Amino acid sequence: MGHKRESGYMLVGTILAIVILSVVGLSLVAVSFNSVKTSSAERDYQAVYYIAEAGLNYQLNQIEKVASDTFEHVMTLKENELGYNTEPTIHKKRMLKYYELLDKKIIGEYTYNRFEPTMFTNSIKALIEVNHTGQGKYSIVSEGHIDNDVRKVQQEINIEWIEGEYIESGGTGDGVPEYALFAKEDIDVRGSFIVRGAPAGAESEQITTVPSSEKGVHLPAKNESGELIRVPELPPFPNLPKLHCLENPLVNDCVLEIKTNHELTIDENSKLDEVIIEPNQTITFIIDRPIDLQIERLRIGANANIKVETTNRDAYLNLHIEDELTTEQNSQINVGGKWEQMNVFYGSYDENKGKNPFVNENDAININASIYVKDANIHLGENSQIRGSIFSGGKFITSHGAFTTVTQLVLAPHATLEFFGSVEYYGMIIVRSIKAGEEGIKGGAITFTYVDCTIPPHLNIYHNFCTYPYEEPTGPISLHAVKEFNSGNGSNDNSEVEVIREDEFNLEKVGSIKEIN
Repeated sequence: MGHKRESGYMLVGTILAIVILSVVGLSLVAVSFNSVKTSSAERDYQAVYYIAEAGLNYQLNQIEKVASDTFEHVMTLKENELGYNTEPTIHKKRMLKYYELLDKKIIGEYTYNRFEPTMFTNSIKALIEVNHTGQGKYSIVSEGHIDNDVRKVQQEINIEWIEGEYIESGGTGDGVPEYALFAKEDIDVRGSFIVRGAPAGAESEQITTVPSSEKGVHLPAKNESGELIRVPELPPFPNLPKLHCLENPLVNDCVLEIKTNHELTIDENSKLDEVIIEPNQTITFIIDRPIDLQIERLRIGANANIKVETTNRDAYLNLHIEDELTTEQNSQINVGGKWEQMNVFYGSYDENKGKNPFVNENDAININASIYVKDANIHLGENSQIRGSIFSGGKFITSHGAFTTVTQLVLAPHATLEFFGSVEYYGMIIVRSIKAGEEGIKGGAITFTYVDCTIPPHLNIYHNFCTYPYEEPTGPISLHAVKEFNSGNGSNDNSEVEVIREDEFNLEKVGSIKEIN
């Protein structure tokens, strides 16, 4: 009897042991399963990062190949195939063409899916986007995908064009004389005439009225070798190739008429037969690189404005007015924009075009841009203002009434500068001659002030006429362009070129790869 009771206890104990072992076993299985599942998730999450990184590295290799192939292509192009005809040298044209082609070939969205499928999924890929962040600067973003898992990485790169070193002939070879006022012939002024800086004459030893000058008068001006300093030559006036009409809903039959304020984006060189801006209206052209816009006839109404806007500091609009420019009272060019980002060319290689004077002497005009007038005269009405350089191949630049200009350089080697009223010039003046009427200036005074923006603002009493931090403008209508053309580094003749170092490019990563949300 007692023995049977003990057998019952043993059965219960055995069953209990089996239950306990089963529970422990199932727990261990569950823990192991969860561990495997966690490890798999972590592995997949890390794998998605590697997919994103692989896509980025693939795209970077593609960009390196594009950068190299494009460079080789640009270096084979002839000068007339490059475009950018307002640039003074072929090397600058090559650089701009290179960046233009890079943008077209690099910017965009891409998919990289050359990955081996696994037993768990076939959905493995990297979605890549390349964006433009500045001239030669790009952002590569790669998004790795494994099913629903996504991770994203980013790499910034910079492709720099490195201009070679060449010795070429061009212009006078004398560079640009650093005088506040430099006249080839005579300075004939009978009235209040002040020059803050040094005035000089290129060939004449005569000056009708010796002006008040902080640094004396140099007649004639000579270089260190005792030779007469020559008036620098104008860089070549651009001769544009045939362009297509600008395509935009605002343009009808190649005519743009602005009756209300509008913004218009231009992403390629274009032409318009006529632009009409009604009084009190503004047309704003949006650009992100250097653009040539050819306009046959431009009419700017009273208080109307034609301007440019860009977020790219290296971009500028070259406005080529080939035949007619009609203005009214207080017509405006690029008012509200940056003068370094608009260049206005007036004239044509067609002898029947662009012969009327640049603007109307009866109208006050406000120009915030540099201007290059091929061979017409320039007439500026009372209270006109210009901020920007002035190049002219004409015979006269005349101001009627009060006139103010803040300019880097006025270069008119064949022109007489005439005044009829109060005049203030801030910058360098290089002309054939200067004249105020024989009876003097009626109720006005003439002041020339040489402004050197390389002087730090705290030491420069004329710092209000400079933009700091100062970087010398290098556009086609600038002191830099004249220096380059007249210093032996121009490209206007057929002399042999000595190559010191060829043009080249360099691609570098900016920082390291980083993960982004």
